[in-house]
Amino acid sequence: MKNHLKSSHIVIKNADNQGKAAIYVEISISGQQKRFPTGVKIKPSNYPTKTHVKANDLRKVLNSEEYAKVAHVESKIDTIIAEWVIKQEPISMGGIQREYDGNFAIDKGKNVFDYYKDFLELKKHGNHNTYLTHSRTYALLFEFAKRNRIDTFDDFTTTLFHKFRFFLEKHCSDKNPNGMAQSTVKSRMEKLREFLSYYFVEKKHTNTIFTTYKFRTSKPPKGKFIVTLTLNELRAVRAYKFKDKRLDRIRDYFVLQSMIGQRYVDFIRLNSTMYYVKGDKYYLCFLQQKTEKEVEFPLHQEAYEYFIKHVVNSPSGKIRSITNSKYNHYVKDMLELVAEECPSLKEQITKTLIVGTNKIPVTKFKYQWITTHTARRTFINLALEAGVPVKTILSTTGHSKSDILDVYINNMQNQEEFLSRIKY
Repeated sequence: MKNHLKSSHIVIKNADNQGKAAIYVEISISGQQKRFPTGVKIKPSNYPTKTHVKANDLRKVLNSEEYAKVAHVESKIDTIIAEWVIKQEPISMGGIQREYDGNFAIDKGKNVFDYYKDFLELKKHGNHNTYLTHSRTYALLFEFAKRNRIDTFDDFTTTLFHKFRFFLEKHCSDKNPNGMAQSTVKSRMEKLREFLSYYFVEKKHTNTIFTTYKFRTSKPPKGKFIVTLTLNELRAVRAYKFKDKRLDRIRDYFVLQSMIGQRYVDFIRLNSTMYYVKGDKYYLCFLQQKTEKEVEFPLHQEAYEYFIKHVVNSPSGKIRSITNSKYNHYVKDMLELVAEECPSLKEQITKTLIVGTNKIPVTKFKYQWITTHTARRTFINLALEAGVPVKTILSTTGHSKSDILDVYINNMQNQEEFLSRIKY
């Protein structure tokens, strides 16, 4: 068995309960290893695990049929590699696997971006915000590819992932003049991984590097200030009389979301099929989109009127649709008006944003930091302040572990009030 470029060798690995181990043909390329099973087993008494085995030694202990199977696998792999060398094409593990299996439906003439366009068409029929995020990721990847070759799925190496991450961190725009925040970079990398994973499952490629690439973010600074609304601020929001019907509706949405503690993606999906009446109580019951976990809890009496108005009595029987970006925009407009009557919403808050490898302090009014997710944080903080058991909070928010709540708790909220209760 001729070994082209000494790229493949035979190993014995994975002994079973009967003391027999499998024979594999192993290849090593650019620091990656992969084993191809031959379907032949042998007692490895004379061959320590992971030891390279010579073909002549195998010939002595295998019958002709078993030896032919091993020889066929090694010869097939060596032939694939040899053909690539003749073509002077870069060798990749995924490409070898694809040609070895021979059952991957690669469409001729299509490159990665052609597949991504098809992928975007599929995403159009799902969540609109997810589609927009994928569209932005596609545009950034296309811009990145002007200086970095990306034609096939095999071009996505660990080095390319590192380069793309660095490109995102330094990418500036009107919205992010100092570069992308780490959370945004992570989101773009995750969307790219989702795209690659989809076509891996669809058997369009065999490149598995995307499954092992780790995106490590810097730990947030200790004592990080988490913005939430106090009970008095939430009451001020409820009491404000809006002249604009749109802002009045946004206020109702934000208050209801703060009373049930759900993410935007779950809140905006509320409809008349997600509740039932038991006695004189409304109970919400639905499957959360992010975790696919079912949550069931009674609707708070104060939230009842908002739920009836915007879900039960709405013409469509569901919350009127609005994108997350527009929702965030109108929430700030709505709170800016409330801030005229509630001065605490104009408190200046400085948060440290991590942009690439830099930490940049940014100061804004409190209401300018508030987003739709603030409603979820507000619910958790107000529930803890009211003495609601952690298990009850988890069953409502859908979190699996209590330590996850740490990133939602505003340690500074009402700090002065609580500390003043201590009697010395």
